[in-house]
Amino acid sequence: MALALWVWVFPFLNRVASYMRDKLERHQVWIYLLAILSGILTGWSWAEVSALFEVALWLVFGVLLWATFTQVPLVHLAGAFQGL
Repeated sequence: MALALWVWVFPFLNRVASYMRDKLERHQVWIYLLAILSGILTGWSWAEVSALFEVALWLVFGVLLWATFTQVPLVHLAGAFQGL
């Protein structure tokens, strides 16, 4: 029963992921601008939280650079760290 359900659900999830990827690629410039502006506004309005976000930002940059240079897809990122 579970296998039959998975055989039906997996193609559906694949189509949804493809649709979302296409939408994100189409609007990525506006998403980047919104993220930059929200970061600027957060830094200006909540100065006490900006130090925490700065540390988190460098951690995220490190993971993204590692994933880029090793060419590990982000959906497989957790599995890539299991071999360390």
